[in-house]
Amino acid sequence: MDADLTGPIRDPARLQAVRRTGLLDTPPEDVFDRLTRLAARVVGAPATFMTLVDSDHDFYKSCFGFEEPLASERQLQGTTFCHYAIRTDQPLVIDDTRAHPEYRHVPTVQSLGIAAYLGIPLVTHDGHVIGSFCAVDFQPRRWAETDVEVLRELAASAMREVELRALVDHAERERREKLALLESTDEGIYGLDRDGCCIFINRAGAEMIGWAPEEVLGKEMHPLIHHHREDGTPYPEAECPIARAAKEGAAVRATNEVLWRRDGTCFPVEYSSHPVLEDGERRGAVVTFLDVTERRRAEEARDRAHRELRATLESRSRFFAAMSHELRTPINAILGYNDLLLAGVYGELAPEQRGGIERGQTAARHLLELVNDVLDLSKVEAGKMEIQVEEVSVSALIQDLFATIRPLAAAHGYDLTLDAGPCDTRVRTDPRRVRQILLNLLSNAIKFGERRPVRVRCRTPATGGLAIEVVDQGRGIAPQDQERVFEEFEQVGGARDNVTGQGGTGLGLPISRRLAGLLGGWLEVESEPGQGSTFRLTLPPSPPL
Repeated sequence: MDADLTGPIRDPARLQAVRRTGLLDTPPEDVFDRLTRLAARVVGAPATFMTLVDSDHDFYKSCFGFEEPLASERQLQGTTFCHYAIRTDQPLVIDDTRAHPEYRHVPTVQSLGIAAYLGIPLVTHDGHVIGSFCAVDFQPRRWAETDVEVLRELAASAMREVELRALVDHAERERREKLALLESTDEGIYGLDRDGCCIFINRAGAEMIGWAPEEVLGKEMHPLIHHHREDGTPYPEAECPIARAAKEGAAVRATNEVLWRRDGTCFPVEYSSHPVLEDGERRGAVVTFLDVTERRRAEEARDRAHRELRATLESRSRFFAAMSHELRTPINAILGYNDLLLAGVYGELAPEQRGGIERGQTAARHLLELVNDVLDLSKVEAGKMEIQVEEVSVSALIQDLFATIRPLAAAHGYDLTLDAGPCDTRVRTDPRRVRQILLNLLSNAIKFGERRPVRVRCRTPATGGLAIEVVDQGRGIAPQDQERVFEEFEQVGGARDNVTGQGGTGLGLPISRRLAGLLGGWLEVESEPGQGSTFRLTLPPSPPL
């Protein structure tokens, strides 16, 4: 294909506009077929069609006057006159294809017998030519100016239909997304018009105030749910911050208010009320609220020392979470670009360049591991680590874990073995978190061990439940250091990672112990210097089904 045609056809922005129409390879539709039939009658052409030009074929969304099999297949591959038509946004008028030095070589001149062609580019509102609205004749003819104008108007009608559909689809997607968002949150959300009447409310909000959503629509919300203060005294609407947001355009946030239910009881809430503006004009307000009954009870039950400790932990967790999220993006970018460099995307690398990049890649992965550990720690401390309990085959979980880590073990001279026994049982726990703990223990045994066998075995404690042990024959841990390994950022004995040559993050074991606690269990270590270590994860007895 000529380079002058290839560029416009394969332009990514244009192709995206074509596919965004949702019309490619779809069945015929009468709304477009009427336009091509009308075009044939008005301009007196034996064949008319509306085509979308994709990267590898022309698709005829509508066609009139073509013989089989094209009439049914509705697509062509190879160079066509439509490829020439989409180069600009102006009509392509060819009175005699066979007499033109360039167009006589278009394959459809011979295969379809096209002797005259008139094509109007189909142009989106943002200037992308997605195809053409065309008329052809099998005899040379002089296209009149009225023919061009007729096809131009019909092409415009076709594009209005295409773009109207796109707008409707976009609006419907936005509506569904907003509804899904409203219904997916535990917060109550409702909207007010300028008079303080409800124009929408999500199900969570309606349930909190004891009304069905349809019963609230159109009602004034202040006298319905905010008519009294917590002490029972009337709450005049003129003093209500929520009403002020709707009627005066003021944004309000409150943490010590109450709302009233249908049954006459009240509950404490935190709420935010924000005005809705359109073209600078006040239209109403959106209110979000959250029932904080349980939170208030918990806060009242805690003494000052506990509150200060929690505030400190939450502050640190937010800092860790924020920093972790901020760091992961550039680290992942570094890893991605290094992968591209190592893959030769930007050219061949000299050995010393490759070695330097590989070392940088290793360091970046080590840093990403630290960031992920910090993020996990912040989730545990913030109480945001989810636990999902299900029935689990312990041996299957361990074998799956072995399949994941065996390449790392083999690369560094380790054998992994599983002693069956009580491992061949089922327990109710969170398999994802158990796997995370065991993966950490096995990784540590490989990274910081002495290239000796690593065993996993199970035991049944006297107190019930299940103990899963990871046993290595490495350097061991001194008694005074055995609890320190579970403290954050502690690196006992100057151990160096066999894989990266660096120290560990000092977070894997503290996170694992906290995860064990979330599972209702415990993580501990038994070790003697020079005799190896046994890390034991004890899971509680499974509750009866």
